[in-house]
Amino acid sequence: MRLFTEKHYSKVLVIGTGSGRDMASCVLITDRLRQIEVEVDLAGFLSPWALHVFDRQLEKPVNRLTQKKTRKFVPSIENVSLDSYFEPTLYRLNKELDLEIGTLYLFSLQYGTERLRRSLKG
Repeated sequence: MRLFTEKHYSKVLVIGTGSGRDMASCVLITDRLRQIEVEVDLAGFLSPWALHVFDRQLEKPVNRLTQKKTRKFVPSIENVSLDSYFEPTLYRLNKELDLEIGTLYLFSLQYGTERLRRSLKG
């Protein structure tokens, strides 16, 4: 953490390389950063084998997690919905436990890495 204090960063983005549970493990890092008064946003990647809907909109390369309705499903003839979707729980826990994480982002690789890069840059 000395890297952050020596460089005088005021805000960082911590990225869990997987989905919700990887983001949950990153909360330990966000807590330490908060202790040294660095603002933190947290991001993770959506499961690439499923599709996600945020407030009735299909996922985009960069999605902002809010309290609005979310859904995770496997695209098929039956359109199988998946109930084990941790990311909305993380949003709720951030509020209930006062984790002080700024924005929660969910990145999608459904559109390829180049479009994700452009979306992050833009």
